[in-house]
Parts: sequence; structure tokens; C-alpha cells
Amino acid sequence: MLTEERHQFIRDRLAAEGKVLAGELASRFGVS
Repeated sequence: MLTEERHQFIRDRLAAEGKVLAGELASRFGVS
């Protein structure tokens, strides 16, 4: 199993989800 490749995939997923969550929070609290 390619654990390094898997970790990179997971990091990319978390980063993308984090950006979405940050955007939702920003719009919710009116922060531009």
C-alpha cells in the first residue's frame, strides 16, 4: 500500500474541506 500517496490524498481532502468550512463561517459571520 502506498501510504505516502494516501497521506497526500487525505491532506488534500482535509485542506479542501477546511477551505469550504472557512468560507461558510466567513459568510455566516459576515467576514469578507
